[in-house]
Amino acid sequence: MTPMSKMPELDRSRLAQFADVLISGSPGWPSASQADVHGKWMDITLSARPDLIDLVVDVIGMEGDPHDVLQQIKTREIVRFDRFSTAIAGTYLMNPRIRKQLGLPAGMPEANPPFPDEADYYLEDGLLEPVIARGSAMFKRTPGRS
Repeated sequence: MTPMSKMPELDRSRLAQFADVLISGSPGWPSASQADVHGKWMDITLSARPDLIDLVVDVIGMEGDPHDVLQQIKTREIVRFDRFSTAIAGTYLMNPRIRKQLGLPAGMPEANPPFPDEADYYLEDGLLEPVIARGSAMFKRTPGRS
């Protein structure tokens, strides 16, 4: 797992702009930036998935309007777009307020003891370290996808 001290410095306002293009919000629903996707929740995502750091840094570092940049990536590099947009959506869904508003986790047992930030629980005490350490050794790619 990548310690927070080794995280690259993210342009948080730029990340918020990209996230809001993907999840703009609507009446009664917060946008990605209102759900702090560009802050605490992205830190947790990148701690758990350090393989996404370069992708996030590269995408938000591209010159131009975030909407136009994402449209260009979607047209020319669909796998890259899918990875970035999935990272944003997954980060959005980590926020307990969003999960609660969606009625999630539906039918899931509560953590024992319950934690307000469930994702934090799974990152404590190195619980996921063995899974992260083995990398893609046990992962088999679907044909036609990279």
